[in-house]
Order: sequence, then structure tokens, then C-alpha cells
Amino acid sequence: MRHRVPNDVQEEHAFVVEAGEAGKRLDKFLSDRLADLGVSRSRISQWIRQERVRVAGALCLQGKTKVLNGQKVVLLAPSLQSGIKPEVGPVEVVYSDPDVVVVNKAAGVTVHPGTGCESGTLVHHLAALYPELARFDGERPGVVHRLDKDTSGLLTVALNESARLALTRSFARREVDKEYLTLVHGRPEAEGTVDHPLGRDPQSKIRMAVVPRGGKEALTRFKRVWTSPDGRVSLLRVRILTGRTHQIRVHMAYLGFPLVGDALYGPQAQAAFQRSRPLLARLAKHHMLHAWRLAFPHPRSGRMVCCEQAMPKAMWRLVLGCGRRVQRVGLTGMPGCGKSALLSELSDRGVLTWSADQEVRALYAPGGDGADLLARRFGDEILDDSGGVDKKALLARMQSRPGLHREVEELIHPLVRHRLEAFWTQTGNFRLAVAEAPLLFEAGWSAAREFDVVVGVHCSRRVRRARLQASRGWSESMLSGLESWQWTPRAKLSRCQFIVPNDEDRHMLARRAEMLMELLRRRRLRQIRSLWQDLQVYRHSRAVLDP
Repeated sequence: MRHRVPNDVQEEHAFVVEAGEAGKRLDKFLSDRLADLGVSRSRISQWIRQERVRVAGALCLQGKTKVLNGQKVVLLAPSLQSGIKPEVGPVEVVYSDPDVVVVNKAAGVTVHPGTGCESGTLVHHLAALYPELARFDGERPGVVHRLDKDTSGLLTVALNESARLALTRSFARREVDKEYLTLVHGRPEAEGTVDHPLGRDPQSKIRMAVVPRGGKEALTRFKRVWTSPDGRVSLLRVRILTGRTHQIRVHMAYLGFPLVGDALYGPQAQAAFQRSRPLLARLAKHHMLHAWRLAFPHPRSGRMVCCEQAMPKAMWRLVLGCGRRVQRVGLTGMPGCGKSALLSELSDRGVLTWSADQEVRALYAPGGDGADLLARRFGDEILDDSGGVDKKALLARMQSRPGLHREVEELIHPLVRHRLEAFWTQTGNFRLAVAEAPLLFEAGWSAAREFDVVVGVHCSRRVRRARLQASRGWSESMLSGLESWQWTPRAKLSRCQFIVPNDEDRHMLARRAEMLMELLRRRRLRQIRSLWQDLQVYRHSRAVLDP
């Protein structure tokens, strides 16, 4: 019986069995001899079945055949070159040895060729640096896992077949620790686990989705590292125990926290971010996802290879930018302590200011929302001839009817709060903004994280009484009545981060306003330094081979 010679023969390999090799299986013998070429035992078995091996001149079709001392074994192998044409391009190598290379893939770079992308991929550039990748078949030489085109970070590539098989087994056995950094919209819980199965989105061919039936197992764990002061953006560390397409992006969007820059799974959140923070949004040209940590058993020695890659500049700048919100300062104190005077001193020095008292005056003016609301609730008798609120008549009524002041506050405070929120949106590039609110604590605004810092203005009751009597004609009973509706001075000041004494004249208050501005500036710098230090671990790269 004649056997044909394979017509794709490119290389002939001839070996003589030595004494120490006698008795080995044929497939094991060839695997050992071709180890340096990275040819797997399974591929050798395939070649044997394809009539490519002769032992002592005779065709052999059984890999289990034992070779004998002195026998000549000839392999007629196909070309070990892949279809990838090497291309010189940028490759950032984090770790490499004869078996494996770990690279930092840039966002926007495709890992391997595919439909619509036949060149310029990462493997094309790697093939120029590592010619041994040409020994692999197909268009994914050495690739054992992948990253989306717009995901940056660490990627492992095997440099020979035995390393590829070992790494593939490690991934299948979940022996590889992969951790990502990502920026998401909103403030997720401190940590969590998502185990919803994923499948193709039935309404879109390019999207994946959480599916109730027929999906593949997907397990994602995350931990919140940092949240911007306004709560709009958070930095997460994410570990995936499965490697599904778009897994992190889909799971976080499913929870209501899509990735910053992800127009596919979070178009509405991204559009809102572009409207509210247009300059920062320009940094998010793609979804903010970075494979920052990768640890795996070395395919030859079994020792752990641990690599970490600093977050990209765009992601770091987004963190710093989102963390530099205007410093929101609340100013409060008892009646007559000088809150408005201190606010005026700060305004004269270029600080953006807001006053709850002024907003209430606007609401109580003729045609104001507050005047209309109170008239509908209590009747026109609380209005003056111009149609505005008669504040003296309203105050007298509140002092004569216990509990009425709370009802008025419940009507007016939401209007004032709405105006305060509008003020915060107009702070622009200001570094400091101060809002004066006499009932800041009583209204519950401090508990709502409205302010970064609260400043209390304090002076003796004797001084306050004298000031109010001189400026407004208030009696002792009127002052006592208003004080009864507020927290005590001790309770208020105990909740303040800074206290400004104001028993002296205006000149001394001006000096203290300047001192306060300097203290607030130092506090801003400390917060920036603290953020910088807290995130330094994500600003450095390293590669370690455990002993």
C-alpha cells in the first residue's frame, strides 16, 4: 500500500533515538525533541494521524508506539509560521522571559485581527518583537485572553505552544487573578458581587445583556475605592472570575452605574456628564476600564508572576478633575452674631457667596413664590399693601401660635434649598463658595452632605442683643422667641469645623475673614494631597516573579 506525501510539507525534522530515550512513546519523544519550537503534544499526535511521521523508514500512525535505541524518526511538518505579518509598532513590555510576555495594551488598540481589522493589531506588533510567535497557527498567536479594543492594561501572551497550553489551563481553572480599575457614574455601595448570566442582547447584535435564560455564567466582584465630592463619579476595583464579553460593562450598567465614557451601555449617563462637565468629559473618549493587576502561575516553573500597571493619564486626570469640586462652605450662627457681615467681607475678597436671608426676602417680595404660598395657606392678612409678606405680622403670628414656625419652615425651606442647589451649579471654576444659612443644622442640610465645611460665627449674647436692638429694634422677648426655635449656641458650634469669634469691631472681623480664607485654602490642599496619596498605589507599575 502506497502512502502519499502531504503536499503542504515545509520542514523536515530528523532525529535519532538515544539510549536514554528508548521506550518512550512516539508522541512524547517528538514533543520533547520539539519543545524549543513550542509544538504541543496534541499537535504532534495530529501530525502522526496525518501520515507525517516515519520510524526506521516505515510510516507510523500510532502515537503510543514505543521508539527503540538507534531508530531514525523523520517528521514531515507543515510550516510552523502563522499568517500574521510582523509590523513594527509601539509595544510596552511589562514582563518577559522565553515563555511568556506581559504587555500594557493601550486603549484603542485591537488585540488580534478580525473582521474589518486585518493589520495594525497588537499581535502584528508583537510578531515584530518576538519572531517565535510565527510558529503558532491562526491569527491569534500566543493569545490566551483578550481585552476589548478600548480597554487598556495588562495582557499575557504565550511565546510557545507549551506555555500557551499551560496558561490556557490556568485561566480555565481560575488560577489567574485579574483586577481592573474603572470609573463609573454614581456612587455604588462599598462593595458587591454580581452573578447575573450574560448573553447576546436580543435587541442589538453589538451588545451583551443580562438574560434570564440561556446566558453564560458571569461573576463580577467590585470594591469602591473613591467617590467624587458630588457623588457623580466613583473609582472601583473590579475582579472577574469569568471572562465574558463586555462583562464588567454590562454588569455595572445593570446595577445602574455604567462606566464613564461608555456610550454603548450608558448613553444617557454619558450625555448628562458631557452636559454638566464638558471639559472633563473630553477626557473620556472611550469607556474608562483598565486592567491594572494580573497574577498567574508561570507556565514552566509554576511561580506566581505578579504585574501591576499604573492607570492611564486620562483616567488619572478624570479622578483629579472630578475631585476638585468647588469647596462648599456653610456659614451659620445665632441671630446677631455677624454672619452677614462676615459674608460681606468674604465677598469683598472675591469669594462667591450666597445668603439664605436674601433668598427669603426675594421669596417674600410681591409676586414671590413664598408670598403666594403663605397667602394661600394663611390668608391675605399676612400680606402688606404691596402684596409682599408682612414680616412683622408673620413673626407676631408665629410667636403667638406655638408650632406655627415649623409649618412656615416646611413651606419655605424647600424653596430656599432649591435656590441653594441652583447656586452650586453656577460656581463654575471658583475654588471657594460660601453659603450663609441661619438654620443650616435645624433644616438638616448638613446631614445631606450639602457642605464640605461648616463655619460658625460666635459672639456673646450681650453683644448680639445690643446689635439687634440697635439695627432692628428687637426686644429681649423677641430675641428669646427666635432663639427658642434654633439649636443652642453650644450645639451649633460643636458641629462646626471652624469658629470665627466676632465680639470686636468690623476691622477685626475683616482680619479674621482673611485668616479663614487661608485656613480653607490649606484644607483644600490637604484634601488634594490626601487623594493623591490614597491613589498612589494605582500610579506605579511593577512586575514581580515570586520566589
